[in-house]
Amino acid sequence: MPPAMDMYPFEVQMAFFIHGLLQDTWDGMSGYYMGKNMSGLGELLDIYEVEDKKTVVFFLKHIDSGTAFGRLILIRYITIVSFTV
Repeated sequence: MPPAMDMYPFEVQMAFFIHGLLQDTWDGMSGYYMGKNMSGLGELLDIYEVEDKKTVVFFLKHIDSGTAFGRLILIRYITIVSFTV
């Protein structure tokens, strides 16, 4: 069972939220998913008054990668934050 969203630190929650707002980019000929369109990212970070933009963008890129390594980074971050709080 995946962890509940409230188990993640605030920066990771914001990364998931902003990831959902960004537009998907698809290749027109093959239908290949090319990731999120990050052109409006700065404006979204400003609108939602994100303080730690660097950390949110770091996790946003790992979420967008969709790889096992990206999920491993999130799990390790949650573990480290859980033990330090």
